[in-house]
Formats: sequence, structure tokens, C-alpha cells
Amino acid sequence: DQKAILIVDDNPLNVMVATNYCHGLGFRVKVATNGQECLEVVEEQLKEEHFFRLILMDIQMPVMDGFQASTELKKIMRELGMKPVPICALSANDSEQDIKQCFESGMDEHLSKPLTKAKLTDILRRFQLFE
Repeated sequence: DQKAILIVDDNPLNVMVATNYCHGLGFRVKVATNGQECLEVVEEQLKEEHFFRLILMDIQMPVMDGFQASTELKKIMRELGMKPVPICALSANDSEQDIKQCFESGMDEHLSKPLTKAKLTDILRRFQLFE
């Protein structure tokens, strides 16, 4: 069974930290550096027999932001009749308006940066992603 998490973030340090936490918790990782790349990775992954368990989505990225990418991802999942994959926003912005916009764009959870192993573990437990 595939235990993979998609990390979508344009900051190499954030990607490295999140990747290390995911690996430490027994998950494989794919990385996209913006929303458009995320959609391409997802499209490629849909051809496989398996899919991501969780998508960690930065909000502010070049090319396509996390809000637009999340809206598109949820639309693709609905159209394909897939079980929805949780999308968790990773953002330095934690204003009520930003958090509201995360949920309106289809994200399932919001985590404030910096990401910690405890925060990631909590999200994985909440969505029952541990075996």
C-alpha cells in the first residue's frame, strides 16, 4: 500500500523540513513547487494504482497559489468519483480571513507555519492516516 504525501511549497527549507518529518513518520514524499506543478503531479499520479494520503499545500506560491490549486484538486476528485484526499493548508498567514479562504477553496485543515512534527502527527491522526 502506498503511504505517500504530496508537499506543495516553493520554499526549499519548508520542503526539506516537511519531507524529513514525513519520512520520519513512515511516509514517502512527492514535491511540487507551485499549484500548477501540483496539478501536473496529481494528473501523473492518477495513472497509477495508488494516490496520496494527504496534500500539504502552501498558500502563497508563484504561477498558481494554493487556493486555486485546492479548488482544482477538489473538482478533479469529484469528477473522478474519488474518495477526497485531505488538503492541509500550510501558511504563515493565520488571520481569520486567510483561514476562511482556505476552507472556501476546498482545504480541509489549516496549519500555521512553521510546521512541527507534532502538528503533522496530529493532522495524520485526525485524518486517520496511520496504519
